[in-house]
Amino acid sequence: MLRTAPDADALQELATTQAGGLRAMMLSWRTETNEPGRCATLLPALAALDGPLALIEVGASAGLCLHADRYSYDYGHTHLTGRAPQAPTLRCRAEGPHP
Repeated sequence: MLRTAPDADALQELATTQAGGLRAMMLSWRTETNEPGRCATLLPALAALDGPLALIEVGASAGLCLHADRYSYDYGHTHLTGRAPQAPTLRCRAEGPHP
């Protein structure tokens, strides 16, 4: 829906004019965002997007998946260090084709 980072007015306009589509999209996903380990599977997809990127929390996870850039990741063959040295290292085993 968005190709660039919106300002507050543009975000409000989007939420107002596209409310039905946004609601349908949010209700179509069943991701449990109360587990920060899920960021390990989201990170490659997020990294493939042109920046800047803003995430919006629509669940009850206390924002655990809003800070994917802070965690460190261990994919077995690759280790990525996050922006927050005290944040946990999330371990993920990739199977099948992956970036």
